[in-house]
Amino acid sequence: MGTENTARDVDVIRAVLGESRLNAFASSYGTRIAQLYARQYPDRVGRMVLDSVDNPAPPATPDTPAPGGKGDGGTSPTDGTDDPLETALRTMVEACTKGPDCALGTDPAAAMGKLDDLLARLHGSPLPLSDGRTVGPTLATLAMMQATYSTDAWPRLAAGWKQALREGKGDEPAALADEFTGRRDGHYDPAQSAKTAIDALAGDPDEYRRLHESPDLITRTLQSPADDTSRTSPHFGRVWTYLTGASLFWPVPPTWRPGPVNPAGTPPLLLLNNTGDPATTAADAEQVARRLPGSVLLTNDADGHNVYGKNPCIDAAVDAYLHEGAVPRSDQCPAPAHAPAEPARPVRVNIDLPMAS
Repeated sequence: MGTENTARDVDVIRAVLGESRLNAFASSYGTRIAQLYARQYPDRVGRMVLDSVDNPAPPATPDTPAPGGKGDGGTSPTDGTDDPLETALRTMVEACTKGPDCALGTDPAAAMGKLDDLLARLHGSPLPLSDGRTVGPTLATLAMMQATYSTDAWPRLAAGWKQALREGKGDEPAALADEFTGRRDGHYDPAQSAKTAIDALAGDPDEYRRLHESPDLITRTLQSPADDTSRTSPHFGRVWTYLTGASLFWPVPPTWRPGPVNPAGTPPLLLLNNTGDPATTAADAEQVARRLPGSVLLTNDADGHNVYGKNPCIDAAVDAYLHEGAVPRSDQCPAPAHAPAEPARPVRVNIDLPMAS
């Protein structure tokens, strides 16, 4: 079930198809599978595109998972100014203030204060939903997390803030939060549970704890890192810690210790990343690119997750690489002006997209 085993499964598929090499387009978590595949089977790697590059190297402190990104650098300042999710939130709030009838106002700094006031009120006065549930600070935070994955969701988030502030309802924020958790018609997508299980198998065996030691072990163990991450990422840190903390209490210990992947002997790989992606950051993509000699990183100056389909020059470079084997230059696609938020349209945003060959 772990990522390293998934890479082996991919090689079985390659063999069954009769392909001597694996040509693949990997996105988000799928890029981790691709990297482990390249390390295990370097002589079977063909043309691989890694879109929105996951960095397998662990955070600086194993017990304190970073809210945004998974790089192996240091910690963020206590004001959250360098945290990718906090940066994305400020960008979304600023976009709201520049849009029509933003319920947070027109001044970005004052708008952040108004948002903080709303989140604080939700602790004691959650918003009612038409299905009988309520929206408290956790669901409101998950809604903001979901919106960071695509600029398409920004107008929906702004509409949710307006609904909460002016109507006292939470249906729009809940809809975004449900996309994050995979909830639909009262049921949850099993992909999220699978992701938890897969993530739990990647970790430091020395940090593994057994749940049966104490019934309140989860709360006691996660309280300190939750406090720490709430200082480095005041809007997302606490929720993120509890979302990712299950790996410390999984019924079986980790099977793979995360770390830098340095495959040797592979052909050049093509990496893609948005500059404003808080889930797989541009800094992480640069770190991974340095570990893949001969590979090329094309950076798209835009917010959100996933690059392909958003930049015609990069799209053309990807197509030529996959179909003809033409490796682009790193400067082949000059960065245009930072891409603004696009008009809202119905989308289903996947948190982690699997690798397809």
